Amino acid sequence: MALWMTVEQVCIGLAAMLLVLTCVCLHGGFRAGGIGENERRLPVFFGYLTAIWLGLMIGAIRMEYEEWILHSEQEMILEKEGSEVQMTGQVAEIKMADHGLRLMMTGCRWTEEASDKRIIRKMYVYTEMIETLNLGMYLTVYGTCELPEPDRNPGEFDYRQYCHAKGVAGIFYTDHVFQTQTDDEATKYFTHIKHGYWNIREHIRQIGLVLERQLEQIAEPEDLGILKAVLLGQKADMDEGLYELYHQNGIAHVLAISGLHVSVIGMGLWKGLRRAGLGYLSSGSIAFLVLLAYGVMTGFGPSVIRSVFMMGLSFCAGAIGRTYDLPSAMCVPAMGILLGNPYMLTQASFQLSFLAVIAMFVPGNVLSHKWEWKGTLETLWISISLQIMTISFVLVHSYEIPVFGLFLNLLVVPLMSYVLISGILGTLGSFLWDGFGIFLLGGAHLILGLYKEICMGIQQIPYANWMLGSPPIWKMILYYGLVFGGTYFAFHYRRRWLILWGIAVLLLVSRPHMGLTVTFLDVGQGDGIFLKAGGRTMLVDCGSSQNREIGVDVLIPFLKSQGVQTLDTIVVTHGDQDHMSGIKELLEKPECGITISQIIVATVSKEDPACKNLVDLARSREISVRFCKAGDRLTGVLGEQIEILCLNPSGFTAQEKAALTDRNGESVVLFVSYESFSMLLTGDIGVNEERMLMEQYNLPHTTVLKAAHHGSAYSNSRELLEMLHPTYVIFSYGTGNSYGHPAAGVVNICKELGAQVWETAGSGAVRIWTDGSHLQIEGWLDRQDGI
Repeated sequence: MALWMTVEQVCIGLAAMLLVLTCVCLHGGFRAGGIGENERRLPVFFGYLTAIWLGLMIGAIRMEYEEWILHSEQEMILEKEGSEVQMTGQVAEIKMADHGLRLMMTGCRWTEEASDKRIIRKMYVYTEMIETLNLGMYLTVYGTCELPEPDRNPGEFDYRQYCHAKGVAGIFYTDHVFQTQTDDEATKYFTHIKHGYWNIREHIRQIGLVLERQLEQIAEPEDLGILKAVLLGQKADMDEGLYELYHQNGIAHVLAISGLHVSVIGMGLWKGLRRAGLGYLSSGSIAFLVLLAYGVMTGFGPSVIRSVFMMGLSFCAGAIGRTYDLPSAMCVPAMGILLGNPYMLTQASFQLSFLAVIAMFVPGNVLSHKWEWKGTLETLWISISLQIMTISFVLVHSYEIPVFGLFLNLLVVPLMSYVLISGILGTLGSFLWDGFGIFLLGGAHLILGLYKEICMGIQQIPYANWMLGSPPIWKMILYYGLVFGGTYFAFHYRRRWLILWGIAVLLLVSRPHMGLTVTFLDVGQGDGIFLKAGGRTMLVDCGSSQNREIGVDVLIPFLKSQGVQTLDTIVVTHGDQDHMSGIKELLEKPECGITISQIIVATVSKEDPACKNLVDLARSREISVRFCKAGDRLTGVLGEQIEILCLNPSGFTAQEKAALTDRNGESVVLFVSYESFSMLLTGDIGVNEERMLMEQYNLPHTTVLKAAHHGSAYSNSRELLEMLHPTYVIFSYGTGNSYGHPAAGVVNICKELGAQVWETAGSGAVRIWTDGSHLQIEGWLDRQDGI
């Protein structure tokens, strides 16, 4: 609550919860000893309420404190941002990055300012490869620091929130590194020191590196990345295409270290020690210590922490002769994780891991025991419960539902145990002889090959994935209300529950859309405009000269987050890469699951090499290609109520083409009108083309103007701006671009004319919604944070 609400809202929410719980208690909803007992014990009820109240208050206070600490750390980083600084800290994590290493350093401080005793708890440091680098080493690094980037578009990966979940406040890029003996001797060169906890962690890390090298010697190239991920938690070598295949089929979770790994290793070792004659306490203690070491080696993600400590509690219960209570065992690691870092609540790994355990208990085990289901029927029911409980959060993080994921998991999850056993035995056996290790690894190779063939076959089935987009919070709250309501009816009456569950699923599937929505994507230096009205979609340009993978990083995640499985129309205004590179990526990645109905380019651009290559690529994918020129009406592209008129380019004769200043002059210019709302999309036209537009058309007052050529001084003439007199002007450009966009003079003219100026560089994606008479506009970075 403290993460997503203001302090006042938290207080009101807690008070409302207390009031509701008090009313329930007074009504007799809670009875000591269980539901159905006649005697009311109000002191016990209020004891429960007090515990709940204190728990909520502790959580809110812990979150507020974490935000205060992060804010102070961010201020320290902002003081140094953009300048060369020297920082000292201790190495707590070493991972491979694209062009070197990513270190997590703890206890970081600016070494030039000895009087400044403030520290930054954790920083990510990106540096070149360093030999003899160990955990526990103190390093002094020179370079620049900055805050991690937040998501700037819907669907984009939120790196800042990810860093906060790790407790990391900032990013450091090094120019030079040297080692120091202690953090008080930051100006001297010494070898590293190791002591206590760091000694143990470093030895465990070295064991992991040895196992990784052994695996590289015996595994088939197509299996290596998966085996590294499932055995050692190393995903750096994972083939992106194969990961996407697993993800689209709903089995990507098997690639993460999770409860399955912990149960195979922990229970296997525990049972072996018990058969060897050790007692419950001894065998449980040894198995738990081994699991702790394995967790440290694989990174100790939330699912591993949960699984290790839940299994440790089961060992403890067996040793002292107590029963193992699943909900209580789940709450212990959950509280530990959140008290340690409450931002972990935002991460998919935490949410899905604990939701899966909740689903196993309720409605899974609760209803299967009530109905006395056993064997295959019970397994199928628990699998359905897992899907029902996690589906909304799966949509929040991946935006699509694999239709056959439920049935595929019934095959994949049991077989994954054999993959793990084969992988572990093969890796260990290779220390005796490589051939022996290869032989033992054969089972994993066969099963992984089976996975790949099945997944590829499923993806050939039409509508194997439903792209539903990310649901709003109110839908998720209502969804879980219906799910738990259905569970209550199933437990007590065994009727009506299917109706409630069906309504809950339909709630997530339905996406009614009224009016016109226009999203100006933040693509850095470039353009990307998405329009949606009713069930129709249209994309006008998408490219960037600052991000080489704008399609993968921004466009595809955005479309999926909006539930767009089919793009009805793409308009490419002209052949510059900052307007079409993302579209080309989309065409080159049919496996992303987004289909395209038609592409529109200017008639005069059909001989442009860049546009010609894009057209050929579209036709090779059997996508309809249409050419347009000034005067064409794009009828029905966004439905019957919305009119789209092409104003430029004027033709395709040699004489007309000679009048254009350059490729930018060939830009398709679109005038969009919807009742009293109007919008002009100008591409990259210059002042000459603007003059031609003013001469040929009596341009009316425009509600929204997309500033031409990213706000260039050689476009956006005062004459055009005065004729249009726009209410809103959108500047699409990237921070720090070398062109000086947008020109200060152009911005000033817009403000002089009374227009509201919106900039993607400052606001992130800019979204406009209108019903033809009313209008709402907001920047993505100005939104309220959500799940």
